[in-house]
Amino acid sequence: MANLEVNSTDLLHGLEFIERKNSIQISVINSDMQYLEQENKKLSSTVSAIQNDMQYLRQIQQTEKGV
Repeated sequence: MANLEVNSTDLLHGLEFIERKNSIQISVINSDMQYLEQENKKLSSTVSAIQNDMQYLRQIQQTEKGV
């Protein structure tokens, strides 16, 4: 079995690397979430507009039927 020697400096460098990597990943996730929230608002507006259009078309249809 190999003799493994690990000093505190190596461990510290490893932990710092992991911390930087995690920080970058968190930053990317936060950016993605902001983008998705903006897209969700756009989609909500689109859905609302479609619902309004459908209501308007139903009113026209009912008027044409004489209801």
